[in-house]
Amino acid sequence: MKLLNIVIWIPVFLFLSIQGKSQTFTIKIELNNQPEGMVVLGVISGDNFIAIDSAKTNSTFIEFSLNKNNHKGIYRVNLGHTPYAKLMKEGPQTFDFIFNHENIRIATDFKHPFDSLKVLASDENKLWYEVLRKKHLYRKQFELLKDEVDYFWARKDSVVAFEKSNEFNRIQMGYDIFLGQKAQQNSNLLVSKIISTYREPVLDGYLSAEERKELYKDDFFKTVNFSHAELINSSAYTDKVFEYLVSYNNPSFTKAEREKAYLQAVDVVLTHANKNDKVYQFIKAYLIHGFEMLQMQTVISYIQKNY
Repeated sequence: MKLLNIVIWIPVFLFLSIQGKSQTFTIKIELNNQPEGMVVLGVISGDNFIAIDSAKTNSTFIEFSLNKNNHKGIYRVNLGHTPYAKLMKEGPQTFDFIFNHENIRIATDFKHPFDSLKVLASDENKLWYEVLRKKHLYRKQFELLKDEVDYFWARKDSVVAFEKSNEFNRIQMGYDIFLGQKAQQNSNLLVSKIISTYREPVLDGYLSAEERKELYKDDFFKTVNFSHAELINSSAYTDKVFEYLVSYNNPSFTKAEREKAYLQAVDVVLTHANKNDKVYQFIKAYLIHGFEMLQMQTVISYIQKNY
């Protein structure tokens, strides 16, 4: 994740992989088009990737082992770089999975790890990837309809604007119901807590773009529960905070205006994130380091003084 197009690294949390007498779980991965080289397994904590194991591959199959001493949360498999990514200094090919003390089997393709990924064993990850794909499709529909709603209202074409606004409202409510049901039906699983963070404010298409933006800011955290410390071992909370900060960014702002806007955003974020001390400290550290990268000392000092 990036904060306003600048990569942020948060302090490393300690993750131990202690192999002993505790129950072992296998992570089996079937790979197509995988070049020879090292495949790295690591844990995710916010924007931080912490490598914990690696395997050299020259075949179509690799396997990792985890046990009950390993944190529950989101793990990432780094498959290596494509030739183009190496040339352009871009990131590696990766995919994520949820580890919740179960055996996992995944098949994917080096060239398109997310699009081609199939969960062959792991009910939790089957559900997660179902929701991730639904989320991906929803974002495309949402952005397209949002632009159409604004376009037809601006043209004062009320008939089409009504039609598009109704459709815009309908897909949002349908998506929110989908997420709510999936989370509720699987409340015993870690993935349910992650799915809940995907919920967003429903923005009425009959409002102006500016009114929707303000509603988005006001209602953004109403469905986010910051009390789940286990989500520190994922990017769920930091992704949510990042999305909220972006809503305060305006390309036409001066640095002083941008800092003033971020002070307001920080107040909202940290007021909502104070339900669990571990989560609170995690989010605060994420914000401070992010604004260090942006060289916004005014915002950093404000956080340190007031929070």
